[in-house]
Amino acid sequence: HGIYTVTLTVSGPTGTVSESKINLIRVEGVTGIAASDEKTPEHFALFQNYPNPFNPTTTIAYQLPRAVHVTLKIYNVLGQEVATLVDKPMAAGSHKAVWDASGLAAGVYLYRLTAGDFRQSKKLVVLE
Repeated sequence: HGIYTVTLTVSGPTGTVSESKINLIRVEGVTGIAASDEKTPEHFALFQNYPNPFNPTTTIAYQLPRAVHVTLKIYNVLGQEVATLVDKPMAAGSHKAVWDASGLAAGVYLYRLTAGDFRQSKKLVVLE
């Protein structure tokens, strides 16, 4: 916080020309990026989607205790893959993926998270 003086010095090809201009600048607050207090999860987890049941979008949250390649896929009740939401390396932490089921039939679907050796599936319901 405070008031500061700014001086401008101009240098040209014929020598140095100095011109001072005083500007008062009042700094009212601290700028920057706030430190995150989020801790790295201790274990892998896949959470129930929300909302559930839904139409047409839902959010699927999961957590990773370490960086790992992640796949998050949606399957119909016949076991056929209908969507891939994530298929890439991910950093440790808490993550979310949004699924838009527009164009798919109402009914029960499964979502499956694979992260290294961790695998877990849960059910979700798409409404008409």
